[in-house]
Amino acid sequence: MQPSPTTYYYPTVRVDYNATEKLRLHVAFNETKEVQPAVAPSFLPGPAYSDQIAGNKNNNYTVSLGIDWTISPTVVNELKGGFLYTATWYAYNAAPLYATSPGAVSWNLPVPYPYGGNMSGQQFNLGINTNYPVLNASDSLTWQHDKHTMKFGFSWWREQDHYYNAPAGWPTFNLGLTTGDPALAAFSNSGSSTTLPGGTSAQLSEAEQLYAVLTGRLSGVSGQFGVDPATKSYMQKPGSSYNLDELIGAWGLFAQDSYRLRPNLLTN
Repeated sequence: MQPSPTTYYYPTVRVDYNATEKLRLHVAFNETKEVQPAVAPSFLPGPAYSDQIAGNKNNNYTVSLGIDWTISPTVVNELKGGFLYTATWYAYNAAPLYATSPGAVSWNLPVPYPYGGNMSGQQFNLGINTNYPVLNASDSLTWQHDKHTMKFGFSWWREQDHYYNAPAGWPTFNLGLTTGDPALAAFSNSGSSTTLPGGTSAQLSEAEQLYAVLTGRLSGVSGQFGVDPATKSYMQKPGSSYNLDELIGAWGLFAQDSYRLRPNLLTN
């Protein structure tokens, strides 16, 4: 059993300020923060693998600003701005075990919870970070003139998406028996070639995988290698990664007139 304490933070602040009779300001801050320092267990139990333990954390907050300005009895301006911060760090405190390892090894052998399957003592908890900050602003000017109520203004927002992939750049050696391997003949429960009578398909599969682990039989080698933009070649250095950085935004202008033709008839 591995303890995984979780800490939550919920700070909230709002300040309203009447600078003058015509100028009012308000600022607000709201945050939700979570820290789980040991949510990802080691791939095998015991102190020898304790440095594989990793945790997650996330931080989400909003900041808003508003300025209301009564320019005259018939003209009022409202300015609003905001910032949204959304970030997550998976395995933020994971030790960089890959830096001194020749590669990872996948056993493909069922292992009891919480350690999961397809793992071994030579696996790594890898950090993945996301960060999507959003900025926005808007302004609206209202002018009351005779029977007209006119509004003019703009709106704008900008979002930048950062996605930091997990470290890569090393091979993963997958242990197992593949088609054509003569060792497969030793694991059968049907026909004249029955070697493990009464065994279920799941039990035969587990026996095959255990044999592959004990003898070091490879079913394949895989890996993820990002492309270096400078050299146009794959990065073979452990810890190299390929990240996403995208930008999107929009803006708009508006004008509106509400004209009261009669006390009971209004056109926009």
